[in-house]
Amino acid sequence: MVEWLMNKKNLKTIIIAIPVLVIVIGLKLLQGDGRFLYMSSDRPATMEARFYRFSDEKERKVGLLPGDELMIRWEETEKAGTLRLEIFDPEGKLIKRIDNGPAEYRCIATQKGNYRLLVVGEKARGSFSVSWDYIQALDR
Repeated sequence: MVEWLMNKKNLKTIIIAIPVLVIVIGLKLLQGDGRFLYMSSDRPATMEARFYRFSDEKERKVGLLPGDELMIRWEETEKAGTLRLEIFDPEGKLIKRIDNGPAEYRCIATQKGNYRLLVVGEKARGSFSVSWDYIQALDR
């Protein structure tokens, strides 16, 4: 093994290959899907994540019927960049945008369909947690 490493041709190959490999891996990690050192934990009514870099979107849908009440809790820690929570009705209209946490928001569903919770990060570093509950309308 030592003889193989001492061969000048093999040594040149190693000296060139290692920096190229590091650059290629680094570029892949940074360009990929906008997430670097990203760890998430999702449960049925919760989205949570910690990350070093998050320039992406993460969404969940909540099915509601008219009269249902949706209660959303938003917590975030920004060490860099920006994080926000956007809430959309089934037609895709923005109902609420929350830029800073912690915050709570309640809304009554006006129509049947999937309400969308969207977390948007722009060069963000930190963490977020979104949890929700809903109460069914009593007149069903």
